[in-house]
Amino acid sequence: MSAFQAGRTAGQVTRFIVAGAVNTGVTGAIFFGLSLAMAPSLAYTIAFCLGVGFAVAITPRFVFLARVAHTRRALYALWYALVYLVGLGVVYLLHDGLGLDRPVVVVLTLATTATLGFAGARRLFHSDVTAEGLE
Repeated sequence: MSAFQAGRTAGQVTRFIVAGAVNTGVTGAIFFGLSLAMAPSLAYTIAFCLGVGFAVAITPRFVFLARVAHTRRALYALWYALVYLVGLGVVYLLHDGLGLDRPVVVVLTLATTATLGFAGARRLFHSDVTAEGLE
């Protein structure tokens, strides 16, 4: 990896962390607050859907400095649907299966889904990715 590529990747990671911190902070608080009043799986679903809308709107332009076709944004939303299912599995495993406390469930679920979210976003929106088959 060249110094230019490393710098560009570092910038993407930094911007992803900033956008993700805002998104994760807000949706995490929503998730935790709602989980006090309803099943954690339902609370996670509501918070996650709000976070997806934010991510799809912000990530391409702010994080990757890319203008992308609506098809890529749609693919990103679909990727997030898969990430949601993984996150839901983590919630069930940690809360229902292992009986962990809610704060631990929230932190570990968010860490898992944030990592997967960046991986999918980088694949779809990174400027070096060819549009072959995606547009």
